[in-house]
Amino acid sequence: MAVDIISYALEDFTGKRFNMRVFVDAGGTLAELQAYSNALIADIDAVTACRVVQASVQKGLTLPGTLKADATDDMFGQLGANLSFTATGTAYRHTVRVPGVDESLVEGELIDVDDALVVALRTEILSGDGTLEASDAYGNDLLAFIEGKATFHK
Repeated sequence: MAVDIISYALEDFTGKRFNMRVFVDAGGTLAELQAYSNALIADIDAVTACRVVQASVQKGLTLPGTLKADATDDMFGQLGANLSFTATGTAYRHTVRVPGVDESLVEGELIDVDDALVVALRTEILSGDGTLEASDAYGNDLLAFIEGKATFHK
């Protein structure tokens, strides 16, 4: 069953941010989610010593029927790929982590960024679908692909 997620970023007195997620039955309109969030956020603000600095919504989407039915045996989600991009207006890189990257794409500490599957993914991230395109967390346009590193998360 799909759910929508309302995420809140809370900041303590040192400036460190913490995330809080609330799962909501899918199907609500953005206006309904905003109204629920407005009521909920007042209660969150009353309970926490942190300050609420951001709220966002993640809508549940329908997955296409063409995806694999089962995960590949003996391939763990901890092995991943960090795909890094430059963005407008910042010296910092933006990284998209891909969990469970296929081991055949790993070359030492790097990902085979010239493999056709990786090229397709990084191109889609940079170019979008003609209507929408990815950005960094601050809304800056992604400009260029930098590198792909293999990573392992516990």
